[in-house]
Parts: sequence; C-alpha cells; structure tokens
Amino acid sequence: MVSRRMLRAAALCALLTLPAGVALAKSAGCVDGQPFVELAGDDDVLVEVSIHGALLKAIVNSHADLKALVGGLESIHAVIIDVSDDADASEKARNKMRAIESRLMKGEWQRLARIRDGDAEVKVLVLSEEETVHGLVVMVLEIDGGEMVFANVCGAVDLAALQKLGSTFDIPGFEHLPEP
Repeated sequence: MVSRRMLRAAALCALLTLPAGVALAKSAGCVDGQPFVELAGDDDVLVEVSIHGALLKAIVNSHADLKALVGGLESIHAVIIDVSDDADASEKARNKMRAIESRLMKGEWQRLARIRDGDAEVKVLVLSEEETVHGLVVMVLEIDGGEMVFANVCGAVDLAALQKLGSTFDIPGFEHLPEP
C-alpha cells in the first residue's frame, strides 16, 4: 500500500516540476493545505510539496515548450497523508474537507464535482471569472485506500492541459476533473 502512495507522490512531484507561472502573488485562487498537514501524526506517511516563487520561475524558464500550457500558474501545493490506521484521522479529514468546501463556496468558488461512493469522497472546486480560471482545489478521501489528498493549483489554469498532465502522471483526484 505504501509503495502505491509513494508512486503517486513521485508522480505528483513530476507534475510539479512542469512549467508553471512566475512569482507567487497571493491571489484568491491560493488555498492553504496546512489543515491537512496537521492531521498527520509523527509516525504517519506524509507527502507535502509546494512550489512557487523563484523555484517556479526557474522551472518555467527551463521548459519553454510547455510554458504556453501552464505558464500562468502562481503556485502548486499538494498534501497526501495516510489515514489507513486511524478512523479518527479519517473523520477529521472528512470534516476539514467539508469546512474548506463550505468556506470556498461562500466566496466565489464553484463546485465542479462532488462524488461520494461508500467511504470515498471527492470534491473539485474552481475559482473563475468569465473564461479565466484562477484556482483549482481537488480533495480526495479514500478510507479503503487509506489516503487523503489535497491539491491546489493557483493562478491562471488551463483545465484541459491540467487534466492531461494529471492523467499522464496518474495524480489522484485529477481524473475527476470535468471534460473540457
């Protein structure tokens, strides 16, 4: 089970090294994943990746061919935690997902997808203005699979390109993005 999570984490890291926007500007599309990090205990599997600022700019400059697809991104933040051994952590994760979804929906965010299948739950939210997407949040809780995934892509987002990259690297939750 851990090897599957580690492969997904490695795929997520690969996605995060693809070109993204330039300097981080705390826009409305940025959502803090820290509440999920706080769920992980000292002995739990935790993967957290955050790319922005100078590192993001360096990555953009090194991949000019993909810059047009994802060049407007400001930051990418992802958290994957193991919830397989702790029913309390699973319930806390579910509650945090609901609280974040509620807070975002009270703002200008829209729900693109909500899926419940037994103990599994997926939420995909987007912040957009006319034809520009400014932020994307994907939250996945798989009790049977034993993991919680939070991903936030902040900045100008091309959903079609993001979905293609997510499927290429088998990023959990990205398969639930609506078809462009």
